[in-house]
Amino acid sequence: MESPESFPYDRESDELETSFVELLMRARNADYGEEQILSWEELVGKTRYMNDDELLLDALVELGDAYTYGGELCQLPTSFQEARVIFETLDLDQQADWAPYLGKQYKYYLTALLDHPDTPVAILHRELAELRDFWSAHASSMKEYYLRAYYVFRELGDDPAAREAFSLWLAEPREEGSFSECPSCSAIHHIKALYAMGDTFDAVSVGEQALSQTEDFCSAQPENLYLSMLEPWIYAGEVKKARRAHRKTLRRDLHSRIGTEFYSQHFMYYALMGMRGYKFQYHIGVMFFVSQLPYWLEMESPRILMDSAVAAAILLRHYPRPSRRLRLKFSGSSLPWIISTDLENPTVAEAAQWCVDIVEKLAHRFDSRPGLAHPHTVVDMRRRIFDTEIPS
Repeated sequence: MESPESFPYDRESDELETSFVELLMRARNADYGEEQILSWEELVGKTRYMNDDELLLDALVELGDAYTYGGELCQLPTSFQEARVIFETLDLDQQADWAPYLGKQYKYYLTALLDHPDTPVAILHRELAELRDFWSAHASSMKEYYLRAYYVFRELGDDPAAREAFSLWLAEPREEGSFSECPSCSAIHHIKALYAMGDTFDAVSVGEQALSQTEDFCSAQPENLYLSMLEPWIYAGEVKKARRAHRKTLRRDLHSRIGTEFYSQHFMYYALMGMRGYKFQYHIGVMFFVSQLPYWLEMESPRILMDSAVAAAILLRHYPRPSRRLRLKFSGSSLPWIISTDLENPTVAEAAQWCVDIVEKLAHRFDSRPGLAHPHTVVDMRRRIFDTEIPS
């Protein structure tokens, strides 16, 4: 048998390997966003021809992370489904190695399906069952499964099942390691659920405890925790805390495709602060709307666009000068997920109605999800826009 040193030098193969390594290093060193996504997409294409399933699985998992954290969550299902097929062909020892990585993406995968109104109810049920089976086989706690079940049942309008899943999530012990959300991210889910149920002061208590445990912060904290606390703090009368927290988060989300996920929370901050009597916050909020409107073209899911439009509508509808004309020009017909009218120097009232129209169209799409038995999104969105309680 020939030794490796005696193999003839293959210049073309060596150049291909060098090119692959350079591309790999560029992808790993790139920040989350378009450049990283394009690099991993190219790497996935190259690894398909290498006859190495684990190498392809690695590239697909990295691509999934790039989609998830780079503002392209809607693309995750394609890469995840292929990764899952490869995972199922591995032996048990290999699956044990890869399960934490697939488990982390499983949660975001289900979110991507929920956030698109064209996903049929039957597929949501099927994928939730697949998630349950995966967690049963590879994790020691079902806590993360119960949380995703809560979101699925809430989306489907099955309130009793959602409440039961939420109770099971609270009761189930947390598993340390890759299968669990970090404690701070888990607290955000808890805060949002309590606040949605009307338990504002309980939400504040959970959030402030999480903010005090800085050793539990992941790279998204404390900013995401601060954002989840803005509304509860304002309604609880803790305006100073909300103002300080908002100042610390705003810069991160300005002029950023990734930051569009949090626009709804910024809009609601300005709206609620204005309602509390801080009228200048209305003006800053409108400036934020005008300056960030071009980034609406990069909203990563129908739900994020709908939530942003809801909060912007609330802000603009409460603005004290509805006849003020805004100096902007925006191609609404170029929006993702929905076709809207173009805007050119609208009044504040006209811009507010433009947002309401976007919400109505998207809410009807969510209520038309194939197989949905309990439509509720149109009613929910109208209640949020027209019945927002003014903080006292």
